[in-house]
This record gives sequence, C-alpha cells and structure tokens, in this order.
Amino acid sequence: MSRAHSPSKFRWAGTWGDISLYWTEGASDLEINVTSDAGLAEVFPQVDLDATKGIVDVGFLNYSRMGGESATISEAYESSWVQDGNLNNVMSDALVRGGFPWLGFVNVDVTDELTVTPMGAEDVNTCSLRVPGTVYPVVAKFITGVEVMCTPL
Repeated sequence: MSRAHSPSKFRWAGTWGDISLYWTEGASDLEINVTSDAGLAEVFPQVDLDATKGIVDVGFLNYSRMGGESATISEAYESSWVQDGNLNNVMSDALVRGGFPWLGFVNVDVTDELTVTPMGAEDVNTCSLRVPGTVYPVVAKFITGVEVMCTPL
C-alpha cells in the first residue's frame, strides 16, 4: 500500500489543519491549509467537534452527482455528513442527488493507517480511490482529504 504523506505538526491556536493531497499523472502535491474553529463550527453546527479527533473529507470526482455514492472508513467516527441540492449539511452516509460531491466523516479516531472504501451508486456508476491502495493519516484537529474517481456504468 502506498502511504499518503503525514502532515507537519503545524499548530495555530483557533484553527484546524487541512491536509489536501492532489494527484496528477505521475506526480502528487501535498498542501496544508488552516480553517478557523469558528468557520468549521459553521459547517458542522450540529456537531460538537472533538479537538482530539480528526475529520475525513471524501471528495467524489467525475460522474458523482447521481446520489447514492458512499464510502466506508476503517476507523470509528461520530457521524457522516453530505450537502443536499440546496447546499445544506444533512447527516447521511451517501451523497444526495444534485448535492455537493463530498462525504464528511466527523470526529474520526486518530490513526496513521486509515483506509477508505468508496462505492458507486447502484446501477449508475462505479467509484474507486484515485490512487488505489493508499492509506491516509488522521491527525487530531486536522481535515484529511481523500479523492475518489467515479465512472458511469
């Protein structure tokens, strides 16, 4: 298995780190950003964000707005969220038709070896990790980004 890069231990008061892995043919880029505590609380107002745990953001690329696409992760988490067609956050473990193509797992247990298993919408598409076999870090008070590619059946 290939291992996604672990983030540097950057810490800023009042922020969450954001680990974004961008894969292009033959190369990858690691980008670390920050999101304010207040801004993230606005994204997940229904959740008490745990600073000892992380968030995993699974982004579905290509042919993924049919609804029903989903993913499972190998670590325990509190809840999973998607955005509906009006860009409102709703608790769900599958994308909503016409909604934003991301699935967020909140308050995920910290690990160096998270695995993500994406699934396509039944009879519509297939989805897989953009880089198969990759394991991801989940770091306390960081958002870990995972890219999934979908193709129509």
